[in-house]
Amino acid sequence: MWAAREGSVPLVEFLLDHSADIDVVDSSQLSALHLASSQGHTDVVSLLIERNATLDLRGWLDRTALHWAAKAGFCATLERLLEAGADVNALDACDSSALCAAAENGHYAVVKSLVNARADIDPSVSACSPAAAHRHESALHLASQNNHKAIATFLLARGADKSLRTPEGQTPEQLAQSDEMRHLLRHYVWQWSLKHHHRRTPKRIRLVIEVLLAIRTLEQHSLLARLPLEMVFEIFRFLS
Repeated sequence: MWAAREGSVPLVEFLLDHSADIDVVDSSQLSALHLASSQGHTDVVSLLIERNATLDLRGWLDRTALHWAAKAGFCATLERLLEAGADVNALDACDSSALCAAAENGHYAVVKSLVNARADIDPSVSACSPAAAHRHESALHLASQNNHKAIATFLLARGADKSLRTPEGQTPEQLAQSDEMRHLLRHYVWQWSLKHHHRRTPKRIRLVIEVLLAIRTLEQHSLLARLPLEMVFEIFRFLS
């Protein structure tokens, strides 16, 4: 366990070569893969995967290695786990996904990787727990509550449902901790409600396609989060 947590590839390899149980857990119910993932030791994670560690082994609070990598913000480690086939929509004991963990802790690159790997943005569509949306917060709730504006913008652009409510009946806008975040959420909802009132002329359709392609290019180069909010509002206004 110590070797995995500290990132010592030679020692982990030595222990495995001498019949160490690769999936054994410590007193905190964490395996070598959990510990290496939580510390961002991608080389150790790769070794454990190659030696057939259980990818979606449940540990403390039923969290998988993907949860720990997402929560800590280790994107390279997370992508290695996804590449190996880790369940992107696995839910922990609180019905929280890796995407929620990343959104709550402000890890934009991790959020982007998970969404690109087809993580469920809204809990209501989760195959693991269809009722989760009625009991827990979505990634957008958590990003809004913790004032992670870039993540909230990205999730909205990817279709996050801003009308979902927590068990207490709160929307992401109501949980927002800054006027800027509330403005973003309110503005987006307002523009969304108007989108069906524009004439669909061929010229406008071509312009919309060009804008969407430009947004995709910005996203691919991790530049979308750097746009000023005023520019984001203008984009929403144009696309609505």
